Amino acid sequence: MGDSSDRQTELLQGIWDEMKSLHLSLKKELGETRTELKQELAETRTELKQELVETRRELKQELAQTNQRITELDLRLSTELVEVAKTLKDTNHLIRQWGNRLRTVETRVEELS
Repeated sequence: MGDSSDRQTELLQGIWDEMKSLHLSLKKELGETRTELKQELAETRTELKQELVETRRELKQELAQTNQRITELDLRLSTELVEVAKTLKDTNHLIRQWGNRLRTVETRVEELS
């Protein structure tokens, strides 16, 4: 029985050693995987930050262009409104003149009648 017991002990010791070796191998592989994931995550963050900076730059540029267009449109609209106001004033003046002339003509017609 001693021989059989020694063989069982050796066999169990061999299994235990293989399990420890496998554990160390898995632990090493897990550590490497964690390191790779951390590196990939850092790279992804960097890429996203760069894309965000680029997107912000593009949006600021487009906003500046839109603001420029709005300013130009406001200026043109203001200019046109001034012209409309001037035309309206001139038209009112002409209407008053025509009204005065009409009254003058009416007065003459009444005098001639």
